[in-house]
Amino acid sequence: MKMDFLMPSGSFKDRGVAVMLNYLKQTGVTKILEDSSGNAGSSVATYSAFLGFDSRIFVPSNAPVAKQKQMAVLGADVVAITGTRDDVAAAAYAETDKRFYAGHNLQPYFLEGTKTLAFEIWEQCGFEVPDAIVVPMGQGSNVMGCHIGFNELFSAGAIDRIPRIYGIQAENAAPYYAAWAACSNVPVEIDAKPTIADGIASSKPVRLREVLAAVRETEGMMMAVSEEEICDATRRLAEGGFFVEPTTAAGAAGLSRLIANGSISTIDRVVLVLTGSGLKAVDKIATALKI
Repeated sequence: MKMDFLMPSGSFKDRGVAVMLNYLKQTGVTKILEDSSGNAGSSVATYSAFLGFDSRIFVPSNAPVAKQKQMAVLGADVVAITGTRDDVAAAAYAETDKRFYAGHNLQPYFLEGTKTLAFEIWEQCGFEVPDAIVVPMGQGSNVMGCHIGFNELFSAGAIDRIPRIYGIQAENAAPYYAAWAACSNVPVEIDAKPTIADGIASSKPVRLREVLAAVRETEGMMMAVSEEEICDATRRLAEGGFFVEPTTAAGAAGLSRLIANGSISTIDRVVLVLTGSGLKAVDKIATALKI
């Protein structure tokens, strides 16, 4: 288990945001704009407070209250938008003439931060490469980050192979999986539905080609898991002492399926990335697990 939910803001997004905002600080930017389903916004609010940015963050009106409050407490101007995740992004884009758009799904320096996940996995595995990396994903920044990081290690001669990368989405909102299943390099229209894994819910892919290339080139796989599988994985992780949000548990649900179907064998060395703290979704977890 790679416990990235223990970052300062409570999610892996801190890797990318720390690098992105440090870069923007150097360029003289003072006012930033972000759109997020929750964790990226919390991370941007955290590092904005630390680095002195004036931040405005657009979120879905149904985003977890704990995440919205976290952003507000940290000093961000939180703007809740009624509608889809795409509506939230559109509202943010409409204000890009007033503030610098630090959207994590599009800014390249965000990926320069997420690639450090690959470096740390390599180091913590004793400077060896695991056979597979399994990550829950919405727009795929960890998939791309691992692909970039391990390729840099390979190019430097530090490793002799790159691990298989598996990206796990929630069935109810899985545009990347839809394209993967259709063997397509262009978006496939889906009918997105609400999911307990709100942090990886999306209807339109932003970096489809890059994500699919990362999975294909490493001989990995895209997978979509059901709401029932996500809830069961949330419970099983908690039984093992890992209190993570359902979004994170989607990755564990995918790993279970990958083992069951033989894609990952019992002798493989596998890293499951745990991405977000359960403290951000206590009510949702309690409801899902009927506690």
